[in-house]
Amino acid sequence: AYRYTRFVIFAIVAALTWSTYATLLGYAGGKAYENEPLKALLFGFGIAIIGAALIEASRRWGGRLVRAAR
Repeated sequence: AYRYTRFVIFAIVAALTWSTYATLLGYAGGKAYENEPLKALLFGFGIAIIGAALIEASRRWGGRLVRAAR
């Protein structure tokens, strides 16, 4: 169990890291697809679908491992 102050410090670091990453990703994506918004939209949806599929596959695979270990 973390002490409250230690948790707050880690939460602040995580929030700053995430916001910096998201800002830089948005800036880079905006520059890369500045004149092609349809390609940007399709790319974003493609990444989201692939990410969701990978997460769901890992959940199903992990569930099978847990059931097999019982």
